[in-house]
Amino acid sequence: MKSPTIKQVEAATLKTFTEEIPSIYFSDKTEAEFETYSHNAEITYRDLLKFPPKMFQGADLIDFGAGTGENTVSLARWGANCTLVEMNANAIAISKKVFSKYAPNSAAKFVQSSIFDFDSNLKFDIVHCRGVWIAVHGALHRSQTPSPQPLGGIHGEWPRAQRVGRN
Repeated sequence: MKSPTIKQVEAATLKTFTEEIPSIYFSDKTEAEFETYSHNAEITYRDLLKFPPKMFQGADLIDFGAGTGENTVSLARWGANCTLVEMNANAIAISKKVFSKYAPNSAAKFVQSSIFDFDSNLKFDIVHCRGVWIAVHGALHRSQTPSPQPLGGIHGEWPRAQRVGRN
């Protein structure tokens, strides 16, 4: 079976994610639920990934497949200068509201673009890409290879074989 092209995967993904946005975690909930989510994000980055919040202070960060920005807003609150790249206009609209409410002093930039079409001369200190890698990698390789196995304990989103910089 022939693997789909990147554009075919993007079109199918955008169709699905326009109908149901999978990155809504707290934007439709209370401030207390946001604080819980933010606290859990800090535990994930600081304790599991060994990325202390201070490493984000003043860092230029790009988030590919940013969705609703709910996984990025905590990084902005820790001082990162965030550029969010997302192809779904509905998700970007939510993301702008999330940043306005939870990181109002942030100078976040929102770019509606496919991660494959994004073009910039800017340089970034940190590249953030959580769920989009699984969706794209899985769809492009589903017909040829087994699905990546989730890495337990880190939101189950990262494929074991693709974890960079760790053994």
